[in-house]
Amino acid sequence: MAGKTIKTNRRLARTRATIDIILKTEDEPHYQEIKAIYLEVRDGPGLATINDAKTHAAHRERQAVQSFLSHYELMSIGISKQILDEHIYHEWKRQQLVSHWNDAKELIFAARARTNNERILNNFEKMATAWESGKFITNHHADKE
Repeated sequence: MAGKTIKTNRRLARTRATIDIILKTEDEPHYQEIKAIYLEVRDGPGLATINDAKTHAAHRERQAVQSFLSHYELMSIGISKQILDEHIYHEWKRQQLVSHWNDAKELIFAARARTNNERILNNFEKMATAWESGKFITNHHADKE
C-alpha cells in the first residue's frame, strides 16, 4: 500500500514539474526570443552559417541558437533522471524536438568536432533519436494507471 502511494506521488510530482516547466518556458520572453532567432536562422541562411561567427550579429545568433538547443538538453536530462515525465513532454513536444534535432544535428556534430567534445547536447540526441524511432528513453511512462 505505501509503495503504491509513493509511486503515485512520484508520478504526480513528475507530471506537475513537467507541466510547470513547459508553461513557464513557453511564456518566458527570453525563450520566445531565442526560439524566434533559431527559426529565423534555420529558415534563412541556415544553421551551419553560425559555426564561424565573425560578426557581433552572427555571434549573438550562435549564442541564441545554442541557448535554444540547450533547453532540449536540459529537458532530456530531467527526463533521463526521472525528474520530469517523458510521456507528458513527448505528447507536447515530440514533433518539434525531433524536427529541431534533425535541423540542427549537423551544427551540433560540427561543434563536437571543433571542440573535441562528444558530450555536447548528447542527451538531446539520445532522446530525439529514440523518439524518432518510436521509443522512450525511460520506462516511467509505464507507471500510468
